[in-house]
Amino acid sequence: MKNLRLGITALALTVATSVSAQTTNNRWLIGVGAHGVNHVAANKGVGQALGDAFSSKDLYTMNNFVITPPLSKLTVARNLNKFLVLDWQTSVGNVSNKRINMDKEFFLMTGLGLQFKVNGFWNEESWFDPYVRIGANYLRHDYTNVSFPLTDVHGTVYGGFSGVGTPRKADHFAVNGGLGSNFWFTKNFGIGIQGDYVTTPTDKSNLANFWQASASINFRFGNRDKDKDGVLDKDDACPEIPGPVENQGCPWPDTDGDGVLDKDDACPEVPGPVELNGCPDTDGD
Repeated sequence: MKNLRLGITALALTVATSVSAQTTNNRWLIGVGAHGVNHVAANKGVGQALGDAFSSKDLYTMNNFVITPPLSKLTVARNLNKFLVLDWQTSVGNVSNKRINMDKEFFLMTGLGLQFKVNGFWNEESWFDPYVRIGANYLRHDYTNVSFPLTDVHGTVYGGFSGVGTPRKADHFAVNGGLGSNFWFTKNFGIGIQGDYVTTPTDKSNLANFWQASASINFRFGNRDKDKDGVLDKDDACPEIPGPVENQGCPWPDTDGDGVLDKDDACPEVPGPVELNGCPDTDGD
């Protein structure tokens, strides 16, 4: 029950203190989805993780993943500029470690991440929205009931969590890096996929390391255009009156009321006909 409350609290905080997004016109994003965790493919050091991403059969074997139900992952994000997005991601579930045959334990990972948006180089509003991401997290996954020594599924023998006789851990500092992409069906709705390698550097052990794959339904929102003139309210000098972009969203004035807008009026303060560019007919012809 305590772990359930902890997970719910983390999800709620992710929403309540949201800090990330997708485009400078729709600064905020919320994504809800599910995730899968693969410990089997994470039996090597961080230096070999990139090579494993392209060559490890263990990474692409579905049976090695523990899949969590829908609504087990939440992302809240805010766009900083066309290249950078700051996000807070939270994943929860009951997850086993199949590499050491550990039974399912409550799993919670929550933390901040920074995304580098690749399409900032060409069109940040594109339907294809790939990114590179790094993050720092609190990870709760309890190894205190694991019995040592043990042999993992690869035949590696462990005398303790991070060495012979070392204490087991339940709370970890986790660092992750990976790739992802959003696919936008409309300006405000799409799906997202993401893959990460997660390591626990302060553990001095790779037992808690894992690969994570996730998929989400995404909604983005943010700036309004109240008068529907194509100029966002944040840039609109007249947010409730439609006007052209060239005049900061305000209608062109006609100071002298002669029907010729000031921008086209050669005599903006003196009434005159359109034929004379808004100037009076001084010679009467």
